[in-house]
Parts: sequence; structure tokens; C-alpha cells
Amino acid sequence: MEKSQNFLGGFPNIRAVCLLFLILGGCNPPPLGNLDYQNAHPLQVHEQTFHITVAISDTDKGPAPKNMGALSQFVSEFHRRARSNLFVLVAEQLTKAQKTRLIDNIELQLAGLGVSQHQIISDTVSPDAAQETNVVVMSFLGSTVKVPDCGEDWSGESGFNPANTPIKNYGCSYQRNIGLMVSDPHDLIQSGNRGSTLDSATIQRVIREYQLGEPTISEPYERDVFSEN
Repeated sequence: MEKSQNFLGGFPNIRAVCLLFLILGGCNPPPLGNLDYQNAHPLQVHEQTFHITVAISDTDKGPAPKNMGALSQFVSEFHRRARSNLFVLVAEQLTKAQKTRLIDNIELQLAGLGVSQHQIISDTVSPDAAQETNVVVMSFLGSTVKVPDCGEDWSGESGFNPANTPIKNYGCSYQRNIGLMVSDPHDLIQSGNRGSTLDSATIQRVIREYQLGEPTISEPYERDVFSEN
């Protein structure tokens, strides 16, 4: 027994090494991430129909929206993300003269919000037979983006990483911020590709325009589409 104790006692470095291995054995490197963060944390761009129901009231100047604030916000989204014309649908029960008067006044209000007449499709009545005569429905097809969820707890992710491997959230916040900054989500789609990845030119343009306070929108795109989703 004494020989064994003396043997170990003569090699303190062995005991230190064994202790180090025990400590490191309880520490695991973080889950491996992916250097290809665009595919690991994709930005998913979808098209959907945006619509608003506008209540109309009679004024001295003719029919006018009751809530111009809500209409202004809706038109801002149209300018930002529209992939189609703006459809203005009136009730089928109106007479031809009433329809003309109502549409003329609505188009005047929209012009004040920056919507050109060639962007408006107003010659179609509402497909909803129950639509009230004092209501106008506006609709357009636009793009939305779903950004990745990077989680809330990042503690310990980069504390012990002897192999210097990318952590599981590598590139996630970068992708998320790009998705939140872009004005028109359709800009996130590469030319000729319906996927959801970003090319370097798009990334640089979005960041540059965002920093300058300029709108990060794509070129106008006109298409006669009306879809109910």
C-alpha cells in the first residue's frame, strides 16, 4: 500500500492531468451550427391577399371614408409590398349612378394618398352579395416574410468551444434583422428563384438603403390579380 501511495505521490502531474480530464469530460461543446446560415435559418417569403373594409359616410363633398387613418395605413402597405393592382369593390345593389359617384370619390381620396388611377381596378362589383351599400372593400396581393425565431436564451452557447465550431444560432440574428428591415419582402427572393435566400447584392442594397433612411422597396410590379385567401 505504501509503495502504491509513494508511486502516485511521485507523479503529481498525473493526478493533475486526471483531474483535468474529469473536469473537461463534464463540459460538452455547444451543438453544432451550420456555416450555411441562409439555409439553416431561411427567410420564408409568401404571397397573401391584404384587404380592408372601408365604411363610407355622406359628406358635403360626397361619399368619403369614415376612418382615413386606417385607409392611409392600408395604402402605405400597398405602396410597400403590393404585387398587384389595388381592387376597389362596391356593393352590387348600388345603381350605376351611385357606383360611379362612389368610385370617383374613392379614387380621389386614393389619389391624395399617392395611388395612381392606373393602379386601381374599380370596374368589378363585390363577389359578396351581402356587402352593404355604405361599405367599400379594397384588396391587393402582396408579399410577407416569416423571419426565423432565434430563441431567447443564448447563455453558454459560446462559452466552451474548443473546436471553434459555429453555434446552432450562427447567422440567425443576421437573417432575422434583414427580414425585419426590408420594406418589400419580395426583394428577398433572388431573381428567377422562388426560394427564400438572399444574394449578396440584395443584402448590401437593403442595408445601405436602411442606413440612409430610404425605402427598401422593389420596382413597381403591375398584375391584374384578385385572390381571396
